[in-house]
Amino acid sequence: MSQSFRVKDSAIKYLFFDIAAEELGHMEIVVQTINFLNGHDVDAASVSSGEIQSHVILGFNPGLISS
Repeated sequence: MSQSFRVKDSAIKYLFFDIAAEELGHMEIVVQTINFLNGHDVDAASVSSGEIQSHVILGFNPGLISS
């Protein structure tokens, strides 16, 4: 994705954006697989506000969160 910011031709730039979006989708699949293998199932609808952000920042590790 960072490479697309330097490209002047819009057709090539959007091709880079498409490739980046596809790769981010693959990364999301890998993250979900790792979470399931570790026994974590994060359902965004069942957690309270802010908890998803904590999981993203801490990676399911314990941490001190101040309000």
